Amino acid sequence: MRDPSRHFEAPTESLPPLGSLPFFDAAARHQSFARAAVELGVTPAAVAQRIRALEGYLGAELFQRRQRGVWLNRRGRAYHAEVSRILRDILDTSRHHADRRRLRGR
Repeated sequence: MRDPSRHFEAPTESLPPLGSLPFFDAAARHQSFARAAVELGVTPAAVAQRIRALEGYLGAELFQRRQRGVWLNRRGRAYHAEVSRILRDILDTSRHHADRRRLRGR
């Protein structure tokens, strides 16, 4: 029987590290951990750590790493196409609901 005091049921499978998705999106758009770090106001090492966590969850690398930079690989390009769409949807939905609250005087 479901406990009515619980507001959130955990999915049967664990979600990816959701905090890593904006880091992945920035790194994918810039093709650079350093430029992503500037955008996000963190260090390149912090970006790299979040990307590694996401890759660990997926069990696959998303970037080709070379001495002079990083590039999305095929899997990374496909994943980024979907993640960026989802992040845009979240942003649009949040803006929509924020506007509605302001219009109601809250």
